[in-house]
Amino acid sequence: MNVNIWDIDISAVENIDSEAAAMLHSATRAAAKILARRKALDAQGLTTQPLYVLAGENHWQPAQRIHHVLLLEALRMSGERMSVAYEYPHNFADEDELVDFLRDVKGVSEDDMEAALARYRTNPADKGLGDLYVNTISTSLQSPYAMQTLSHYMFKQHLEGGGAFLGFNSDAARTPAGNLSLKDEFTKACIKECLGEAKAGVSITSVKGMWARNVYMAHKLYSYADAQDARIAVQLCGQTHVNGDGQHNNSPQSLRGIFNHWALPVFSVFQNGETVEMQGIDDADYYNGENIPSYEAYYDPDLKKSEQDYSGFGTDLPDMQTQRKEKKFVKEKLSNMGLLHLMMP
Repeated sequence: MNVNIWDIDISAVENIDSEAAAMLHSATRAAAKILARRKALDAQGLTTQPLYVLAGENHWQPAQRIHHVLLLEALRMSGERMSVAYEYPHNFADEDELVDFLRDVKGVSEDDMEAALARYRTNPADKGLGDLYVNTISTSLQSPYAMQTLSHYMFKQHLEGGGAFLGFNSDAARTPAGNLSLKDEFTKACIKECLGEAKAGVSITSVKGMWARNVYMAHKLYSYADAQDARIAVQLCGQTHVNGDGQHNNSPQSLRGIFNHWALPVFSVFQNGETVEMQGIDDADYYNGENIPSYEAYYDPDLKKSEQDYSGFGTDLPDMQTQRKEKKFVKEKLSNMGLLHLMMP
């Protein structure tokens, strides 16, 4: 029997696993504050206005990815319609993977394939389902098992949610060299919006590249939430995208800065965030989790531990260097919360 996340006695979890309790406590408190902000908008008569939630993470830390799962589950159990974007390129799924998905998972015949492909390129619900499916079968080097757990959770909720949960990828297109791609028309338009010209060779990690990507993500989240009539629209992303870092990424060019410029209600979730990351935000508009485990996982899931390349790490190696170790961590934490059903099957 699946447990309602809101019914869990966190003090009982604390007695067996303080780390699991800290993750659960943080995620449910963040969700409660988001729902309070949603209620405040309703009291102002803004019942159809989405609340934009920016949830930051450190990609290397599996506990932070699982925090996303817990946060989304708590919000989902509230019954709100949700659009949920992830910081993966919107064109992450290539044509062959999409064809395989439509044929093998959705049962689309070869005769109907072209029409189905057209829908999955443009329709938000269909496009999102294709995005999430490819995410579940893809691998990352940064906390890969927790990433796939999050992707599987989102895919399941999108597939079974009856339109109440819409997940999708929202980042700009990039080249194999790590620059923004001018081949994608909307990515090109976002570069031009920020820089005044469609400039080639803009690194995705540069100040200009981060700005253009933030503009892309904001536009994508806005359009999908509008198409779905979502009341809560969540962007899951690296923490410095949320409000800048006070050094390389300026707050006005952050996701929060963009939504503020558009005069739209925005709430930010940080995890073990630094004070500088939350500068200029009113108390009612953000939550900062504390005591979330900071273990780092980094490895190639296709290689044995003895084959992993850590030549550039020196002595500061990741805490988890194999899928076995990361999976054990994720399973232990979710099990001790009573939420093992949220883990990948």
